[in-house]
Amino acid sequence: MEIEQLLKNSGHDSLLELQKATISSFQSNDHLTLIAKTGSGKTLGFLLSASQYLKRDSEDVQLLVLTPTRELAMQVTEVFNSMRTGLKSTVCYGGHSVRDEKNALLDTPAVVIGTPGRILDHLEREHLDLSHCKMVIIDEFDKSLEYGFETEMNTIRHILPKRIRSIYVSATDINYVPKAWKHEDNVSIDFAEDGKESRLEEFAVNTGANAFETLVDCIKTFGHEQSIIFCNYREVVDDLSARMREEKVFCEAYHGGMDQIDRERALIKFANGSVSTLICTDLGARGLDIGGIKHVVHYQFPGSEAAFIHRNGRTARANADGNAYIIANDSQQLPDYIDLPKKTFRPDPHAEAVAPKWVTLYFSAGKKEKIRKVDIVGFLSQQGKLKQDEIGKIDLMDHMCFVAVSNAKYQSMMKNIRNEKIKGKKVKISKSK
Repeated sequence: MEIEQLLKNSGHDSLLELQKATISSFQSNDHLTLIAKTGSGKTLGFLLSASQYLKRDSEDVQLLVLTPTRELAMQVTEVFNSMRTGLKSTVCYGGHSVRDEKNALLDTPAVVIGTPGRILDHLEREHLDLSHCKMVIIDEFDKSLEYGFETEMNTIRHILPKRIRSIYVSATDINYVPKAWKHEDNVSIDFAEDGKESRLEEFAVNTGANAFETLVDCIKTFGHEQSIIFCNYREVVDDLSARMREEKVFCEAYHGGMDQIDRERALIKFANGSVSTLICTDLGARGLDIGGIKHVVHYQFPGSEAAFIHRNGRTARANADGNAYIIANDSQQLPDYIDLPKKTFRPDPHAEAVAPKWVTLYFSAGKKEKIRKVDIVGFLSQQGKLKQDEIGKIDLMDHMCFVAVSNAKYQSMMKNIRNEKIKGKKVKISKSK
């Protein structure tokens, strides 16, 4: 497939140096390791590299992409679909309907993207045949091992053809590769330090006895600008988000103890601007590719330098500016890998919480009910009386849909659409919880 056209389809005018190097290296090598920091464009880089070898006339799965998290699997799928290759892709992950995935795999996709556990499950159930797969990509290779997927990964490797091309991807050096995945002719390209001046600014935020009050003042000072607050424990995330809401701060919690649909809702609302603040554990330090995040706040310090780097990597992405904040008091002992920034940020103690510009609607129908994005836009424009700029991001899923609409027009729109049908179907429509 022509890389130039796929690039244009994905909304980009030119290749980044990292992408050029990845494509070129994969053209001359069967096995590649790509080291690149978050926000560097590596996802599009490795997908373009593999897509140039996808064949339209094949009836087999040609490319397998493994990721350590569901969220990353969905984001890789979104990037692949944006390229508009004309080839089918299927995403598989825990928390998603096995039946829906099985049905999607009946019409063999060219590309399968998923977490190791769910991919192995489909292989064992014989829903998936990888006997003719030509390429495998493992995104966040080191994190996949850290999350305990080595056994599943090794089993998948033995099921894959012996001769297969591979790309291993990571934001940090890969210090360990299981024997099953080792290739003596593997070529490594390292863009972890690509020579570009960092657009990340770091600030110290001095706090007294009440770090929570300082944090609230920071978030209120940020206004509508998107921010992520990092904590070490799920319980802290839940407690912090509840207390934040009491302070009228619109926020969402995000951690591994939440049900999958609740995690998806949280990310959807954060990405579409219905909330400006995401409070999360280090689960959010990798794999979240949400543009426009301006602020990263370390409410608690991570357990390692790598986690600290990945947290900061959520902002200052794709040549955008971003800020990171260390909340600490004068007597607090910092980890060895964190130097207190020389710059100081002083939040406005009189700042008021601001309501979001958007609110998220829930529709109880999706792709499987033959609902399309154009149907949603037409419905909200005609029956809901919304203008085009009053309809925001649309996330269309198998059996549901989430749509950002103007907060200012929400009440009148709900009155207008009461008892209305979409494509002749009665669909439940409500404000997403």
